[in-house]
Amino acid sequence: FNLYMNNYFSSIASFERLRDLGIGGCGIVRQNQSTIYFLTTILSLEDRIRVLCKKPYQSSSNVLTIHQIFGTMEWTNIPIAVITNDYNQYKVGISVINQYHS
Repeated sequence: FNLYMNNYFSSIASFERLRDLGIGGCGIVRQNQSTIYFLTTILSLEDRIRVLCKKPYQSSSNVLTIHQIFGTMEWTNIPIAVITNDYNQYKVGISVINQYHS
């Protein structure tokens, strides 16, 4: 199973301990702690799922990319990493404790 952690409690040490126990972990490590790359130590970025996405606002810098992906459609299915989808679906949101921590 995977554990989705409150950002206040995320650290490299906690992710390493979870990995040692065979448990996936997901959260954000703050800048003042050492870097851990978004779940790449636990799951593969190659596993993909298709999700329905709405066409974003087009600025002058992204108009060609947006047109290549969406064409004239307002919505389209886009492949994203399964771990990215898991994080987006199961995270609680921005932690209020981080606002107090700042």
